[in-house]
Amino acid sequence: MESKRGLIYIPSAKNPKDDDIWLSALNRNVSWYYNYQMSGAQKFSQSPLEFVPMLWGAKDNTQEVFVQNIKDQKKDTNIRYVLAFNEPDMTQKVGGSDMTPKKAAQVWKDSIEPLKTDGVLLGAPAIAGTEEGKKWLETYGDFPSLASHLGHMHEVYPNHTLWVTELGYPHKSLADTQTFYKMATNYLDALDYVERYAWFGSFRSDVSNVGANMAMLDSKGRLTDIGSWYLGGDNTGVKPSMAGPARGEGMGLLLLFALFLQLFMGLKGML
Repeated sequence: MESKRGLIYIPSAKNPKDDDIWLSALNRNVSWYYNYQMSGAQKFSQSPLEFVPMLWGAKDNTQEVFVQNIKDQKKDTNIRYVLAFNEPDMTQKVGGSDMTPKKAAQVWKDSIEPLKTDGVLLGAPAIAGTEEGKKWLETYGDFPSLASHLGHMHEVYPNHTLWVTELGYPHKSLADTQTFYKMATNYLDALDYVERYAWFGSFRSDVSNVGANMAMLDSKGRLTDIGSWYLGGDNTGVKPSMAGPARGEGMGLLLLFALFLQLFMGLKGML
């Protein structure tokens, strides 16, 4: 059975050799990746990973070329899914695409829906697991809340598969982060309506904006326990260090959702 786990690829200009870690371990327990962009990373072109393009938002007129870009990629690559709009309910200052539901619905209809005729499964906006996200599309702060929120989403959209496109427990102790990681990944692996998920942490701990303990690498580029576990390995005993700048200091669960829809009518109902 194909692994649900994906890699959120965040390249490091300062430490490009970190990519070798993901490339050497990807065949163990990670089956796909995305990079918040419409085109895949050149370094991954020969890897077994499935690339999932994303239309990040509606800036720089990227939406105008998205459909043709994906059609061109499909000539040489098996593009089965596309992701839509990273955190449209959040401001660009904190990494969101900052779109109103009305704007998102129009861009989705113009720049994503046409791909349905090519057999591509289409992602709904990936909202943040915050109060703003709840208002935008319809967090919670620990594992029971994760389970509750997933159950609620499944009840509301029972005919759609669910992806958790950013998963984590920001700014918590190492013990709490590791406990959450184990419980959350075991739970997601067992849920039949969760098709895929991705841990937010493929970077070094000293540049992490969500706390050092979510990082899959320490400040020297070595796999932490969480990093090794996620890739299918054993304990490394390597502890994260040197936390970077905060993103949403004090936030609870980091959780973005992407519902995969085959009909725009379904998305229209949410927006």
